[in-house]
Amino acid sequence: MVTNWRNGLSKRGWYFSSHTKLESSDLVVARLVAFCDQEEVEAMLSGFVQKHAASFHGVEADEEHGHEVHELFKSYEKVFEDVIATFLRQEKLSPNEFFAHCRALQRSPKHEDATGNLQLLLSALDFEAFCELMTREAIQTQIALKEAEDMGL
Repeated sequence: MVTNWRNGLSKRGWYFSSHTKLESSDLVVARLVAFCDQEEVEAMLSGFVQKHAASFHGVEADEEHGHEVHELFKSYEKVFEDVIATFLRQEKLSPNEFFAHCRALQRSPKHEDATGNLQLLLSALDFEAFCELMTREAIQTQIALKEAEDMGL
C-alpha cells in the first residue's frame, strides 16, 4: 500500500494534494505543479517511499533519527531534485533563472497563490515531513500485512 507522496508532505500544516493546491497565477509554477502531478513522477516518488518505508517500522515520526535515515533523506532529496531538474530542462530554464523567477514571485503580492504552491512543493524537501511520510507508509504497510495475514493470505 503506497501513500500518495504528496498527501504525506506537510510543513506547518500544508498538504500538497489535488484538494489543497491552488490554481497558480504564474504559468511556470502552474506547469511545475502539473509536471509533478504526472503519473510517472508520482510513481517514481511513491516507489522510493514504498521501497524504503521498512526502515521506519517501529519508529515515531518525531523521534531523533540515525545516520541511515539521514542518508535515505539525502537519496530522496536527490530523486526530487532530479524531478525539478528534468522540469527545468523541459522549460529551458537554468536553475539560476528559475531561482530568480521564484524570488520575484515571493516579492509580488499578486502571486501569493504561486508562492503557496512553491512552498507546498518545497515541503517535500523538509526532513520532518519526509520522516512523517515514511513513518505513515511503514504503519500502513504493517496494517495491510496484518490484514492479509488475518485473512489467511
